[in-house]
Amino acid sequence: MKYIITTGCSFTRQGKRIGIDGTEYDFMQDPHNMKKWPNYIQELYPEHKVISYGCPTNDNNLIAQSVLYGVGKLLKDGVSPSDIKVIIQWSSWTRNSVFISPEKQREKNYFLKNINNENLNPSTDLDYVAHVNDFITDKNYIGEHGYYILSGGYSYDHVLAPAIEYYDDYVDHVFSLDERLIEHFKNVLLVQNFCKYHGIDYLCFSMHNNTSLEYSSSKRGWPLWKPADSPRSESWHVVEEKYIPNTWENDHKDLFTNPYVKFLYDMVDLNHFWFYQEEGITKYGGIVEWTIKNYEHEDITTPTIYKNHNILWMENIFLVQQGNHTKENLIKYLDNSVCWQHTSAFMNKKFVQQELKHFLEK
Repeated sequence: MKYIITTGCSFTRQGKRIGIDGTEYDFMQDPHNMKKWPNYIQELYPEHKVISYGCPTNDNNLIAQSVLYGVGKLLKDGVSPSDIKVIIQWSSWTRNSVFISPEKQREKNYFLKNINNENLNPSTDLDYVAHVNDFITDKNYIGEHGYYILSGGYSYDHVLAPAIEYYDDYVDHVFSLDERLIEHFKNVLLVQNFCKYHGIDYLCFSMHNNTSLEYSSSKRGWPLWKPADSPRSESWHVVEEKYIPNTWENDHKDLFTNPYVKFLYDMVDLNHFWFYQEEGITKYGGIVEWTIKNYEHEDITTPTIYKNHNILWMENIFLVQQGNHTKENLIKYLDNSVCWQHTSAFMNKKFVQQELKHFLEK
């Protein structure tokens, strides 16, 4: 039996948060529409034991730490490194996390609700644990040993954890392209060197293209999902044309010019990365680009139980439940939301079958 450590952000697990309302082992109990690629590794390879440290809003610091934590527990239990595989889904490098120690909780009144959290119910008090990661499971209450506050996309009006106020000053005084890339590649190298030191096979892929100027220069954190001169909506181009930004010329070019960034990037072993690649379009795409390019609306299957339907993003399940899943309605729905939501359960299974199988079966 192989132990497969998986980790990432909400593209890896969205149903529960480890150490808050879930564990690294209960991901198979998540609702069907929230099933991610670790679910389908476990389903398609039942002879292996899959462990998922994915958590909504995770940044790459927490993603890297969860690999060390999960692998360390297995090694301590006597599992051979040859029986361990690691698959990492890196999130956007723009995200950040900060550790809030018990001392700072007392000093700044940064408790999640009160000192013992006896009234904190993670299932209902969602805004108290939004943007929070406390993956250490050996504790009496959430935050007992500290917790991490997560920036997400730096949009956190709904977050009630008071420590979130840190990011207002951080964005004003520290946040930059180079500062974030430095931290991103430090995390990649931490996992890379840890796995190589222990002789553990690993594979990385990204939520989306993390190496292009098109993705770093946009104030919203995403590029334009249509030709700049097109009168049609981004949603139309994504659904009708499977459009993704053309980053062929700018992938890596001029992004890592700062020597503080470049010397770290130069040490990254890209042989352990999976990228969505398309000649003349992109060299370093992630699961978002792969999903758009591999989605076929005509693949909708029968019977009409919605779990068997092909949908583009997880959030589109409401159209299926309402019986309104036409291309036209999908475009209208996306016009009023965003075009880069979470890869659907149907497409996650396809991703495992088509892309991850090569690593899993070697």
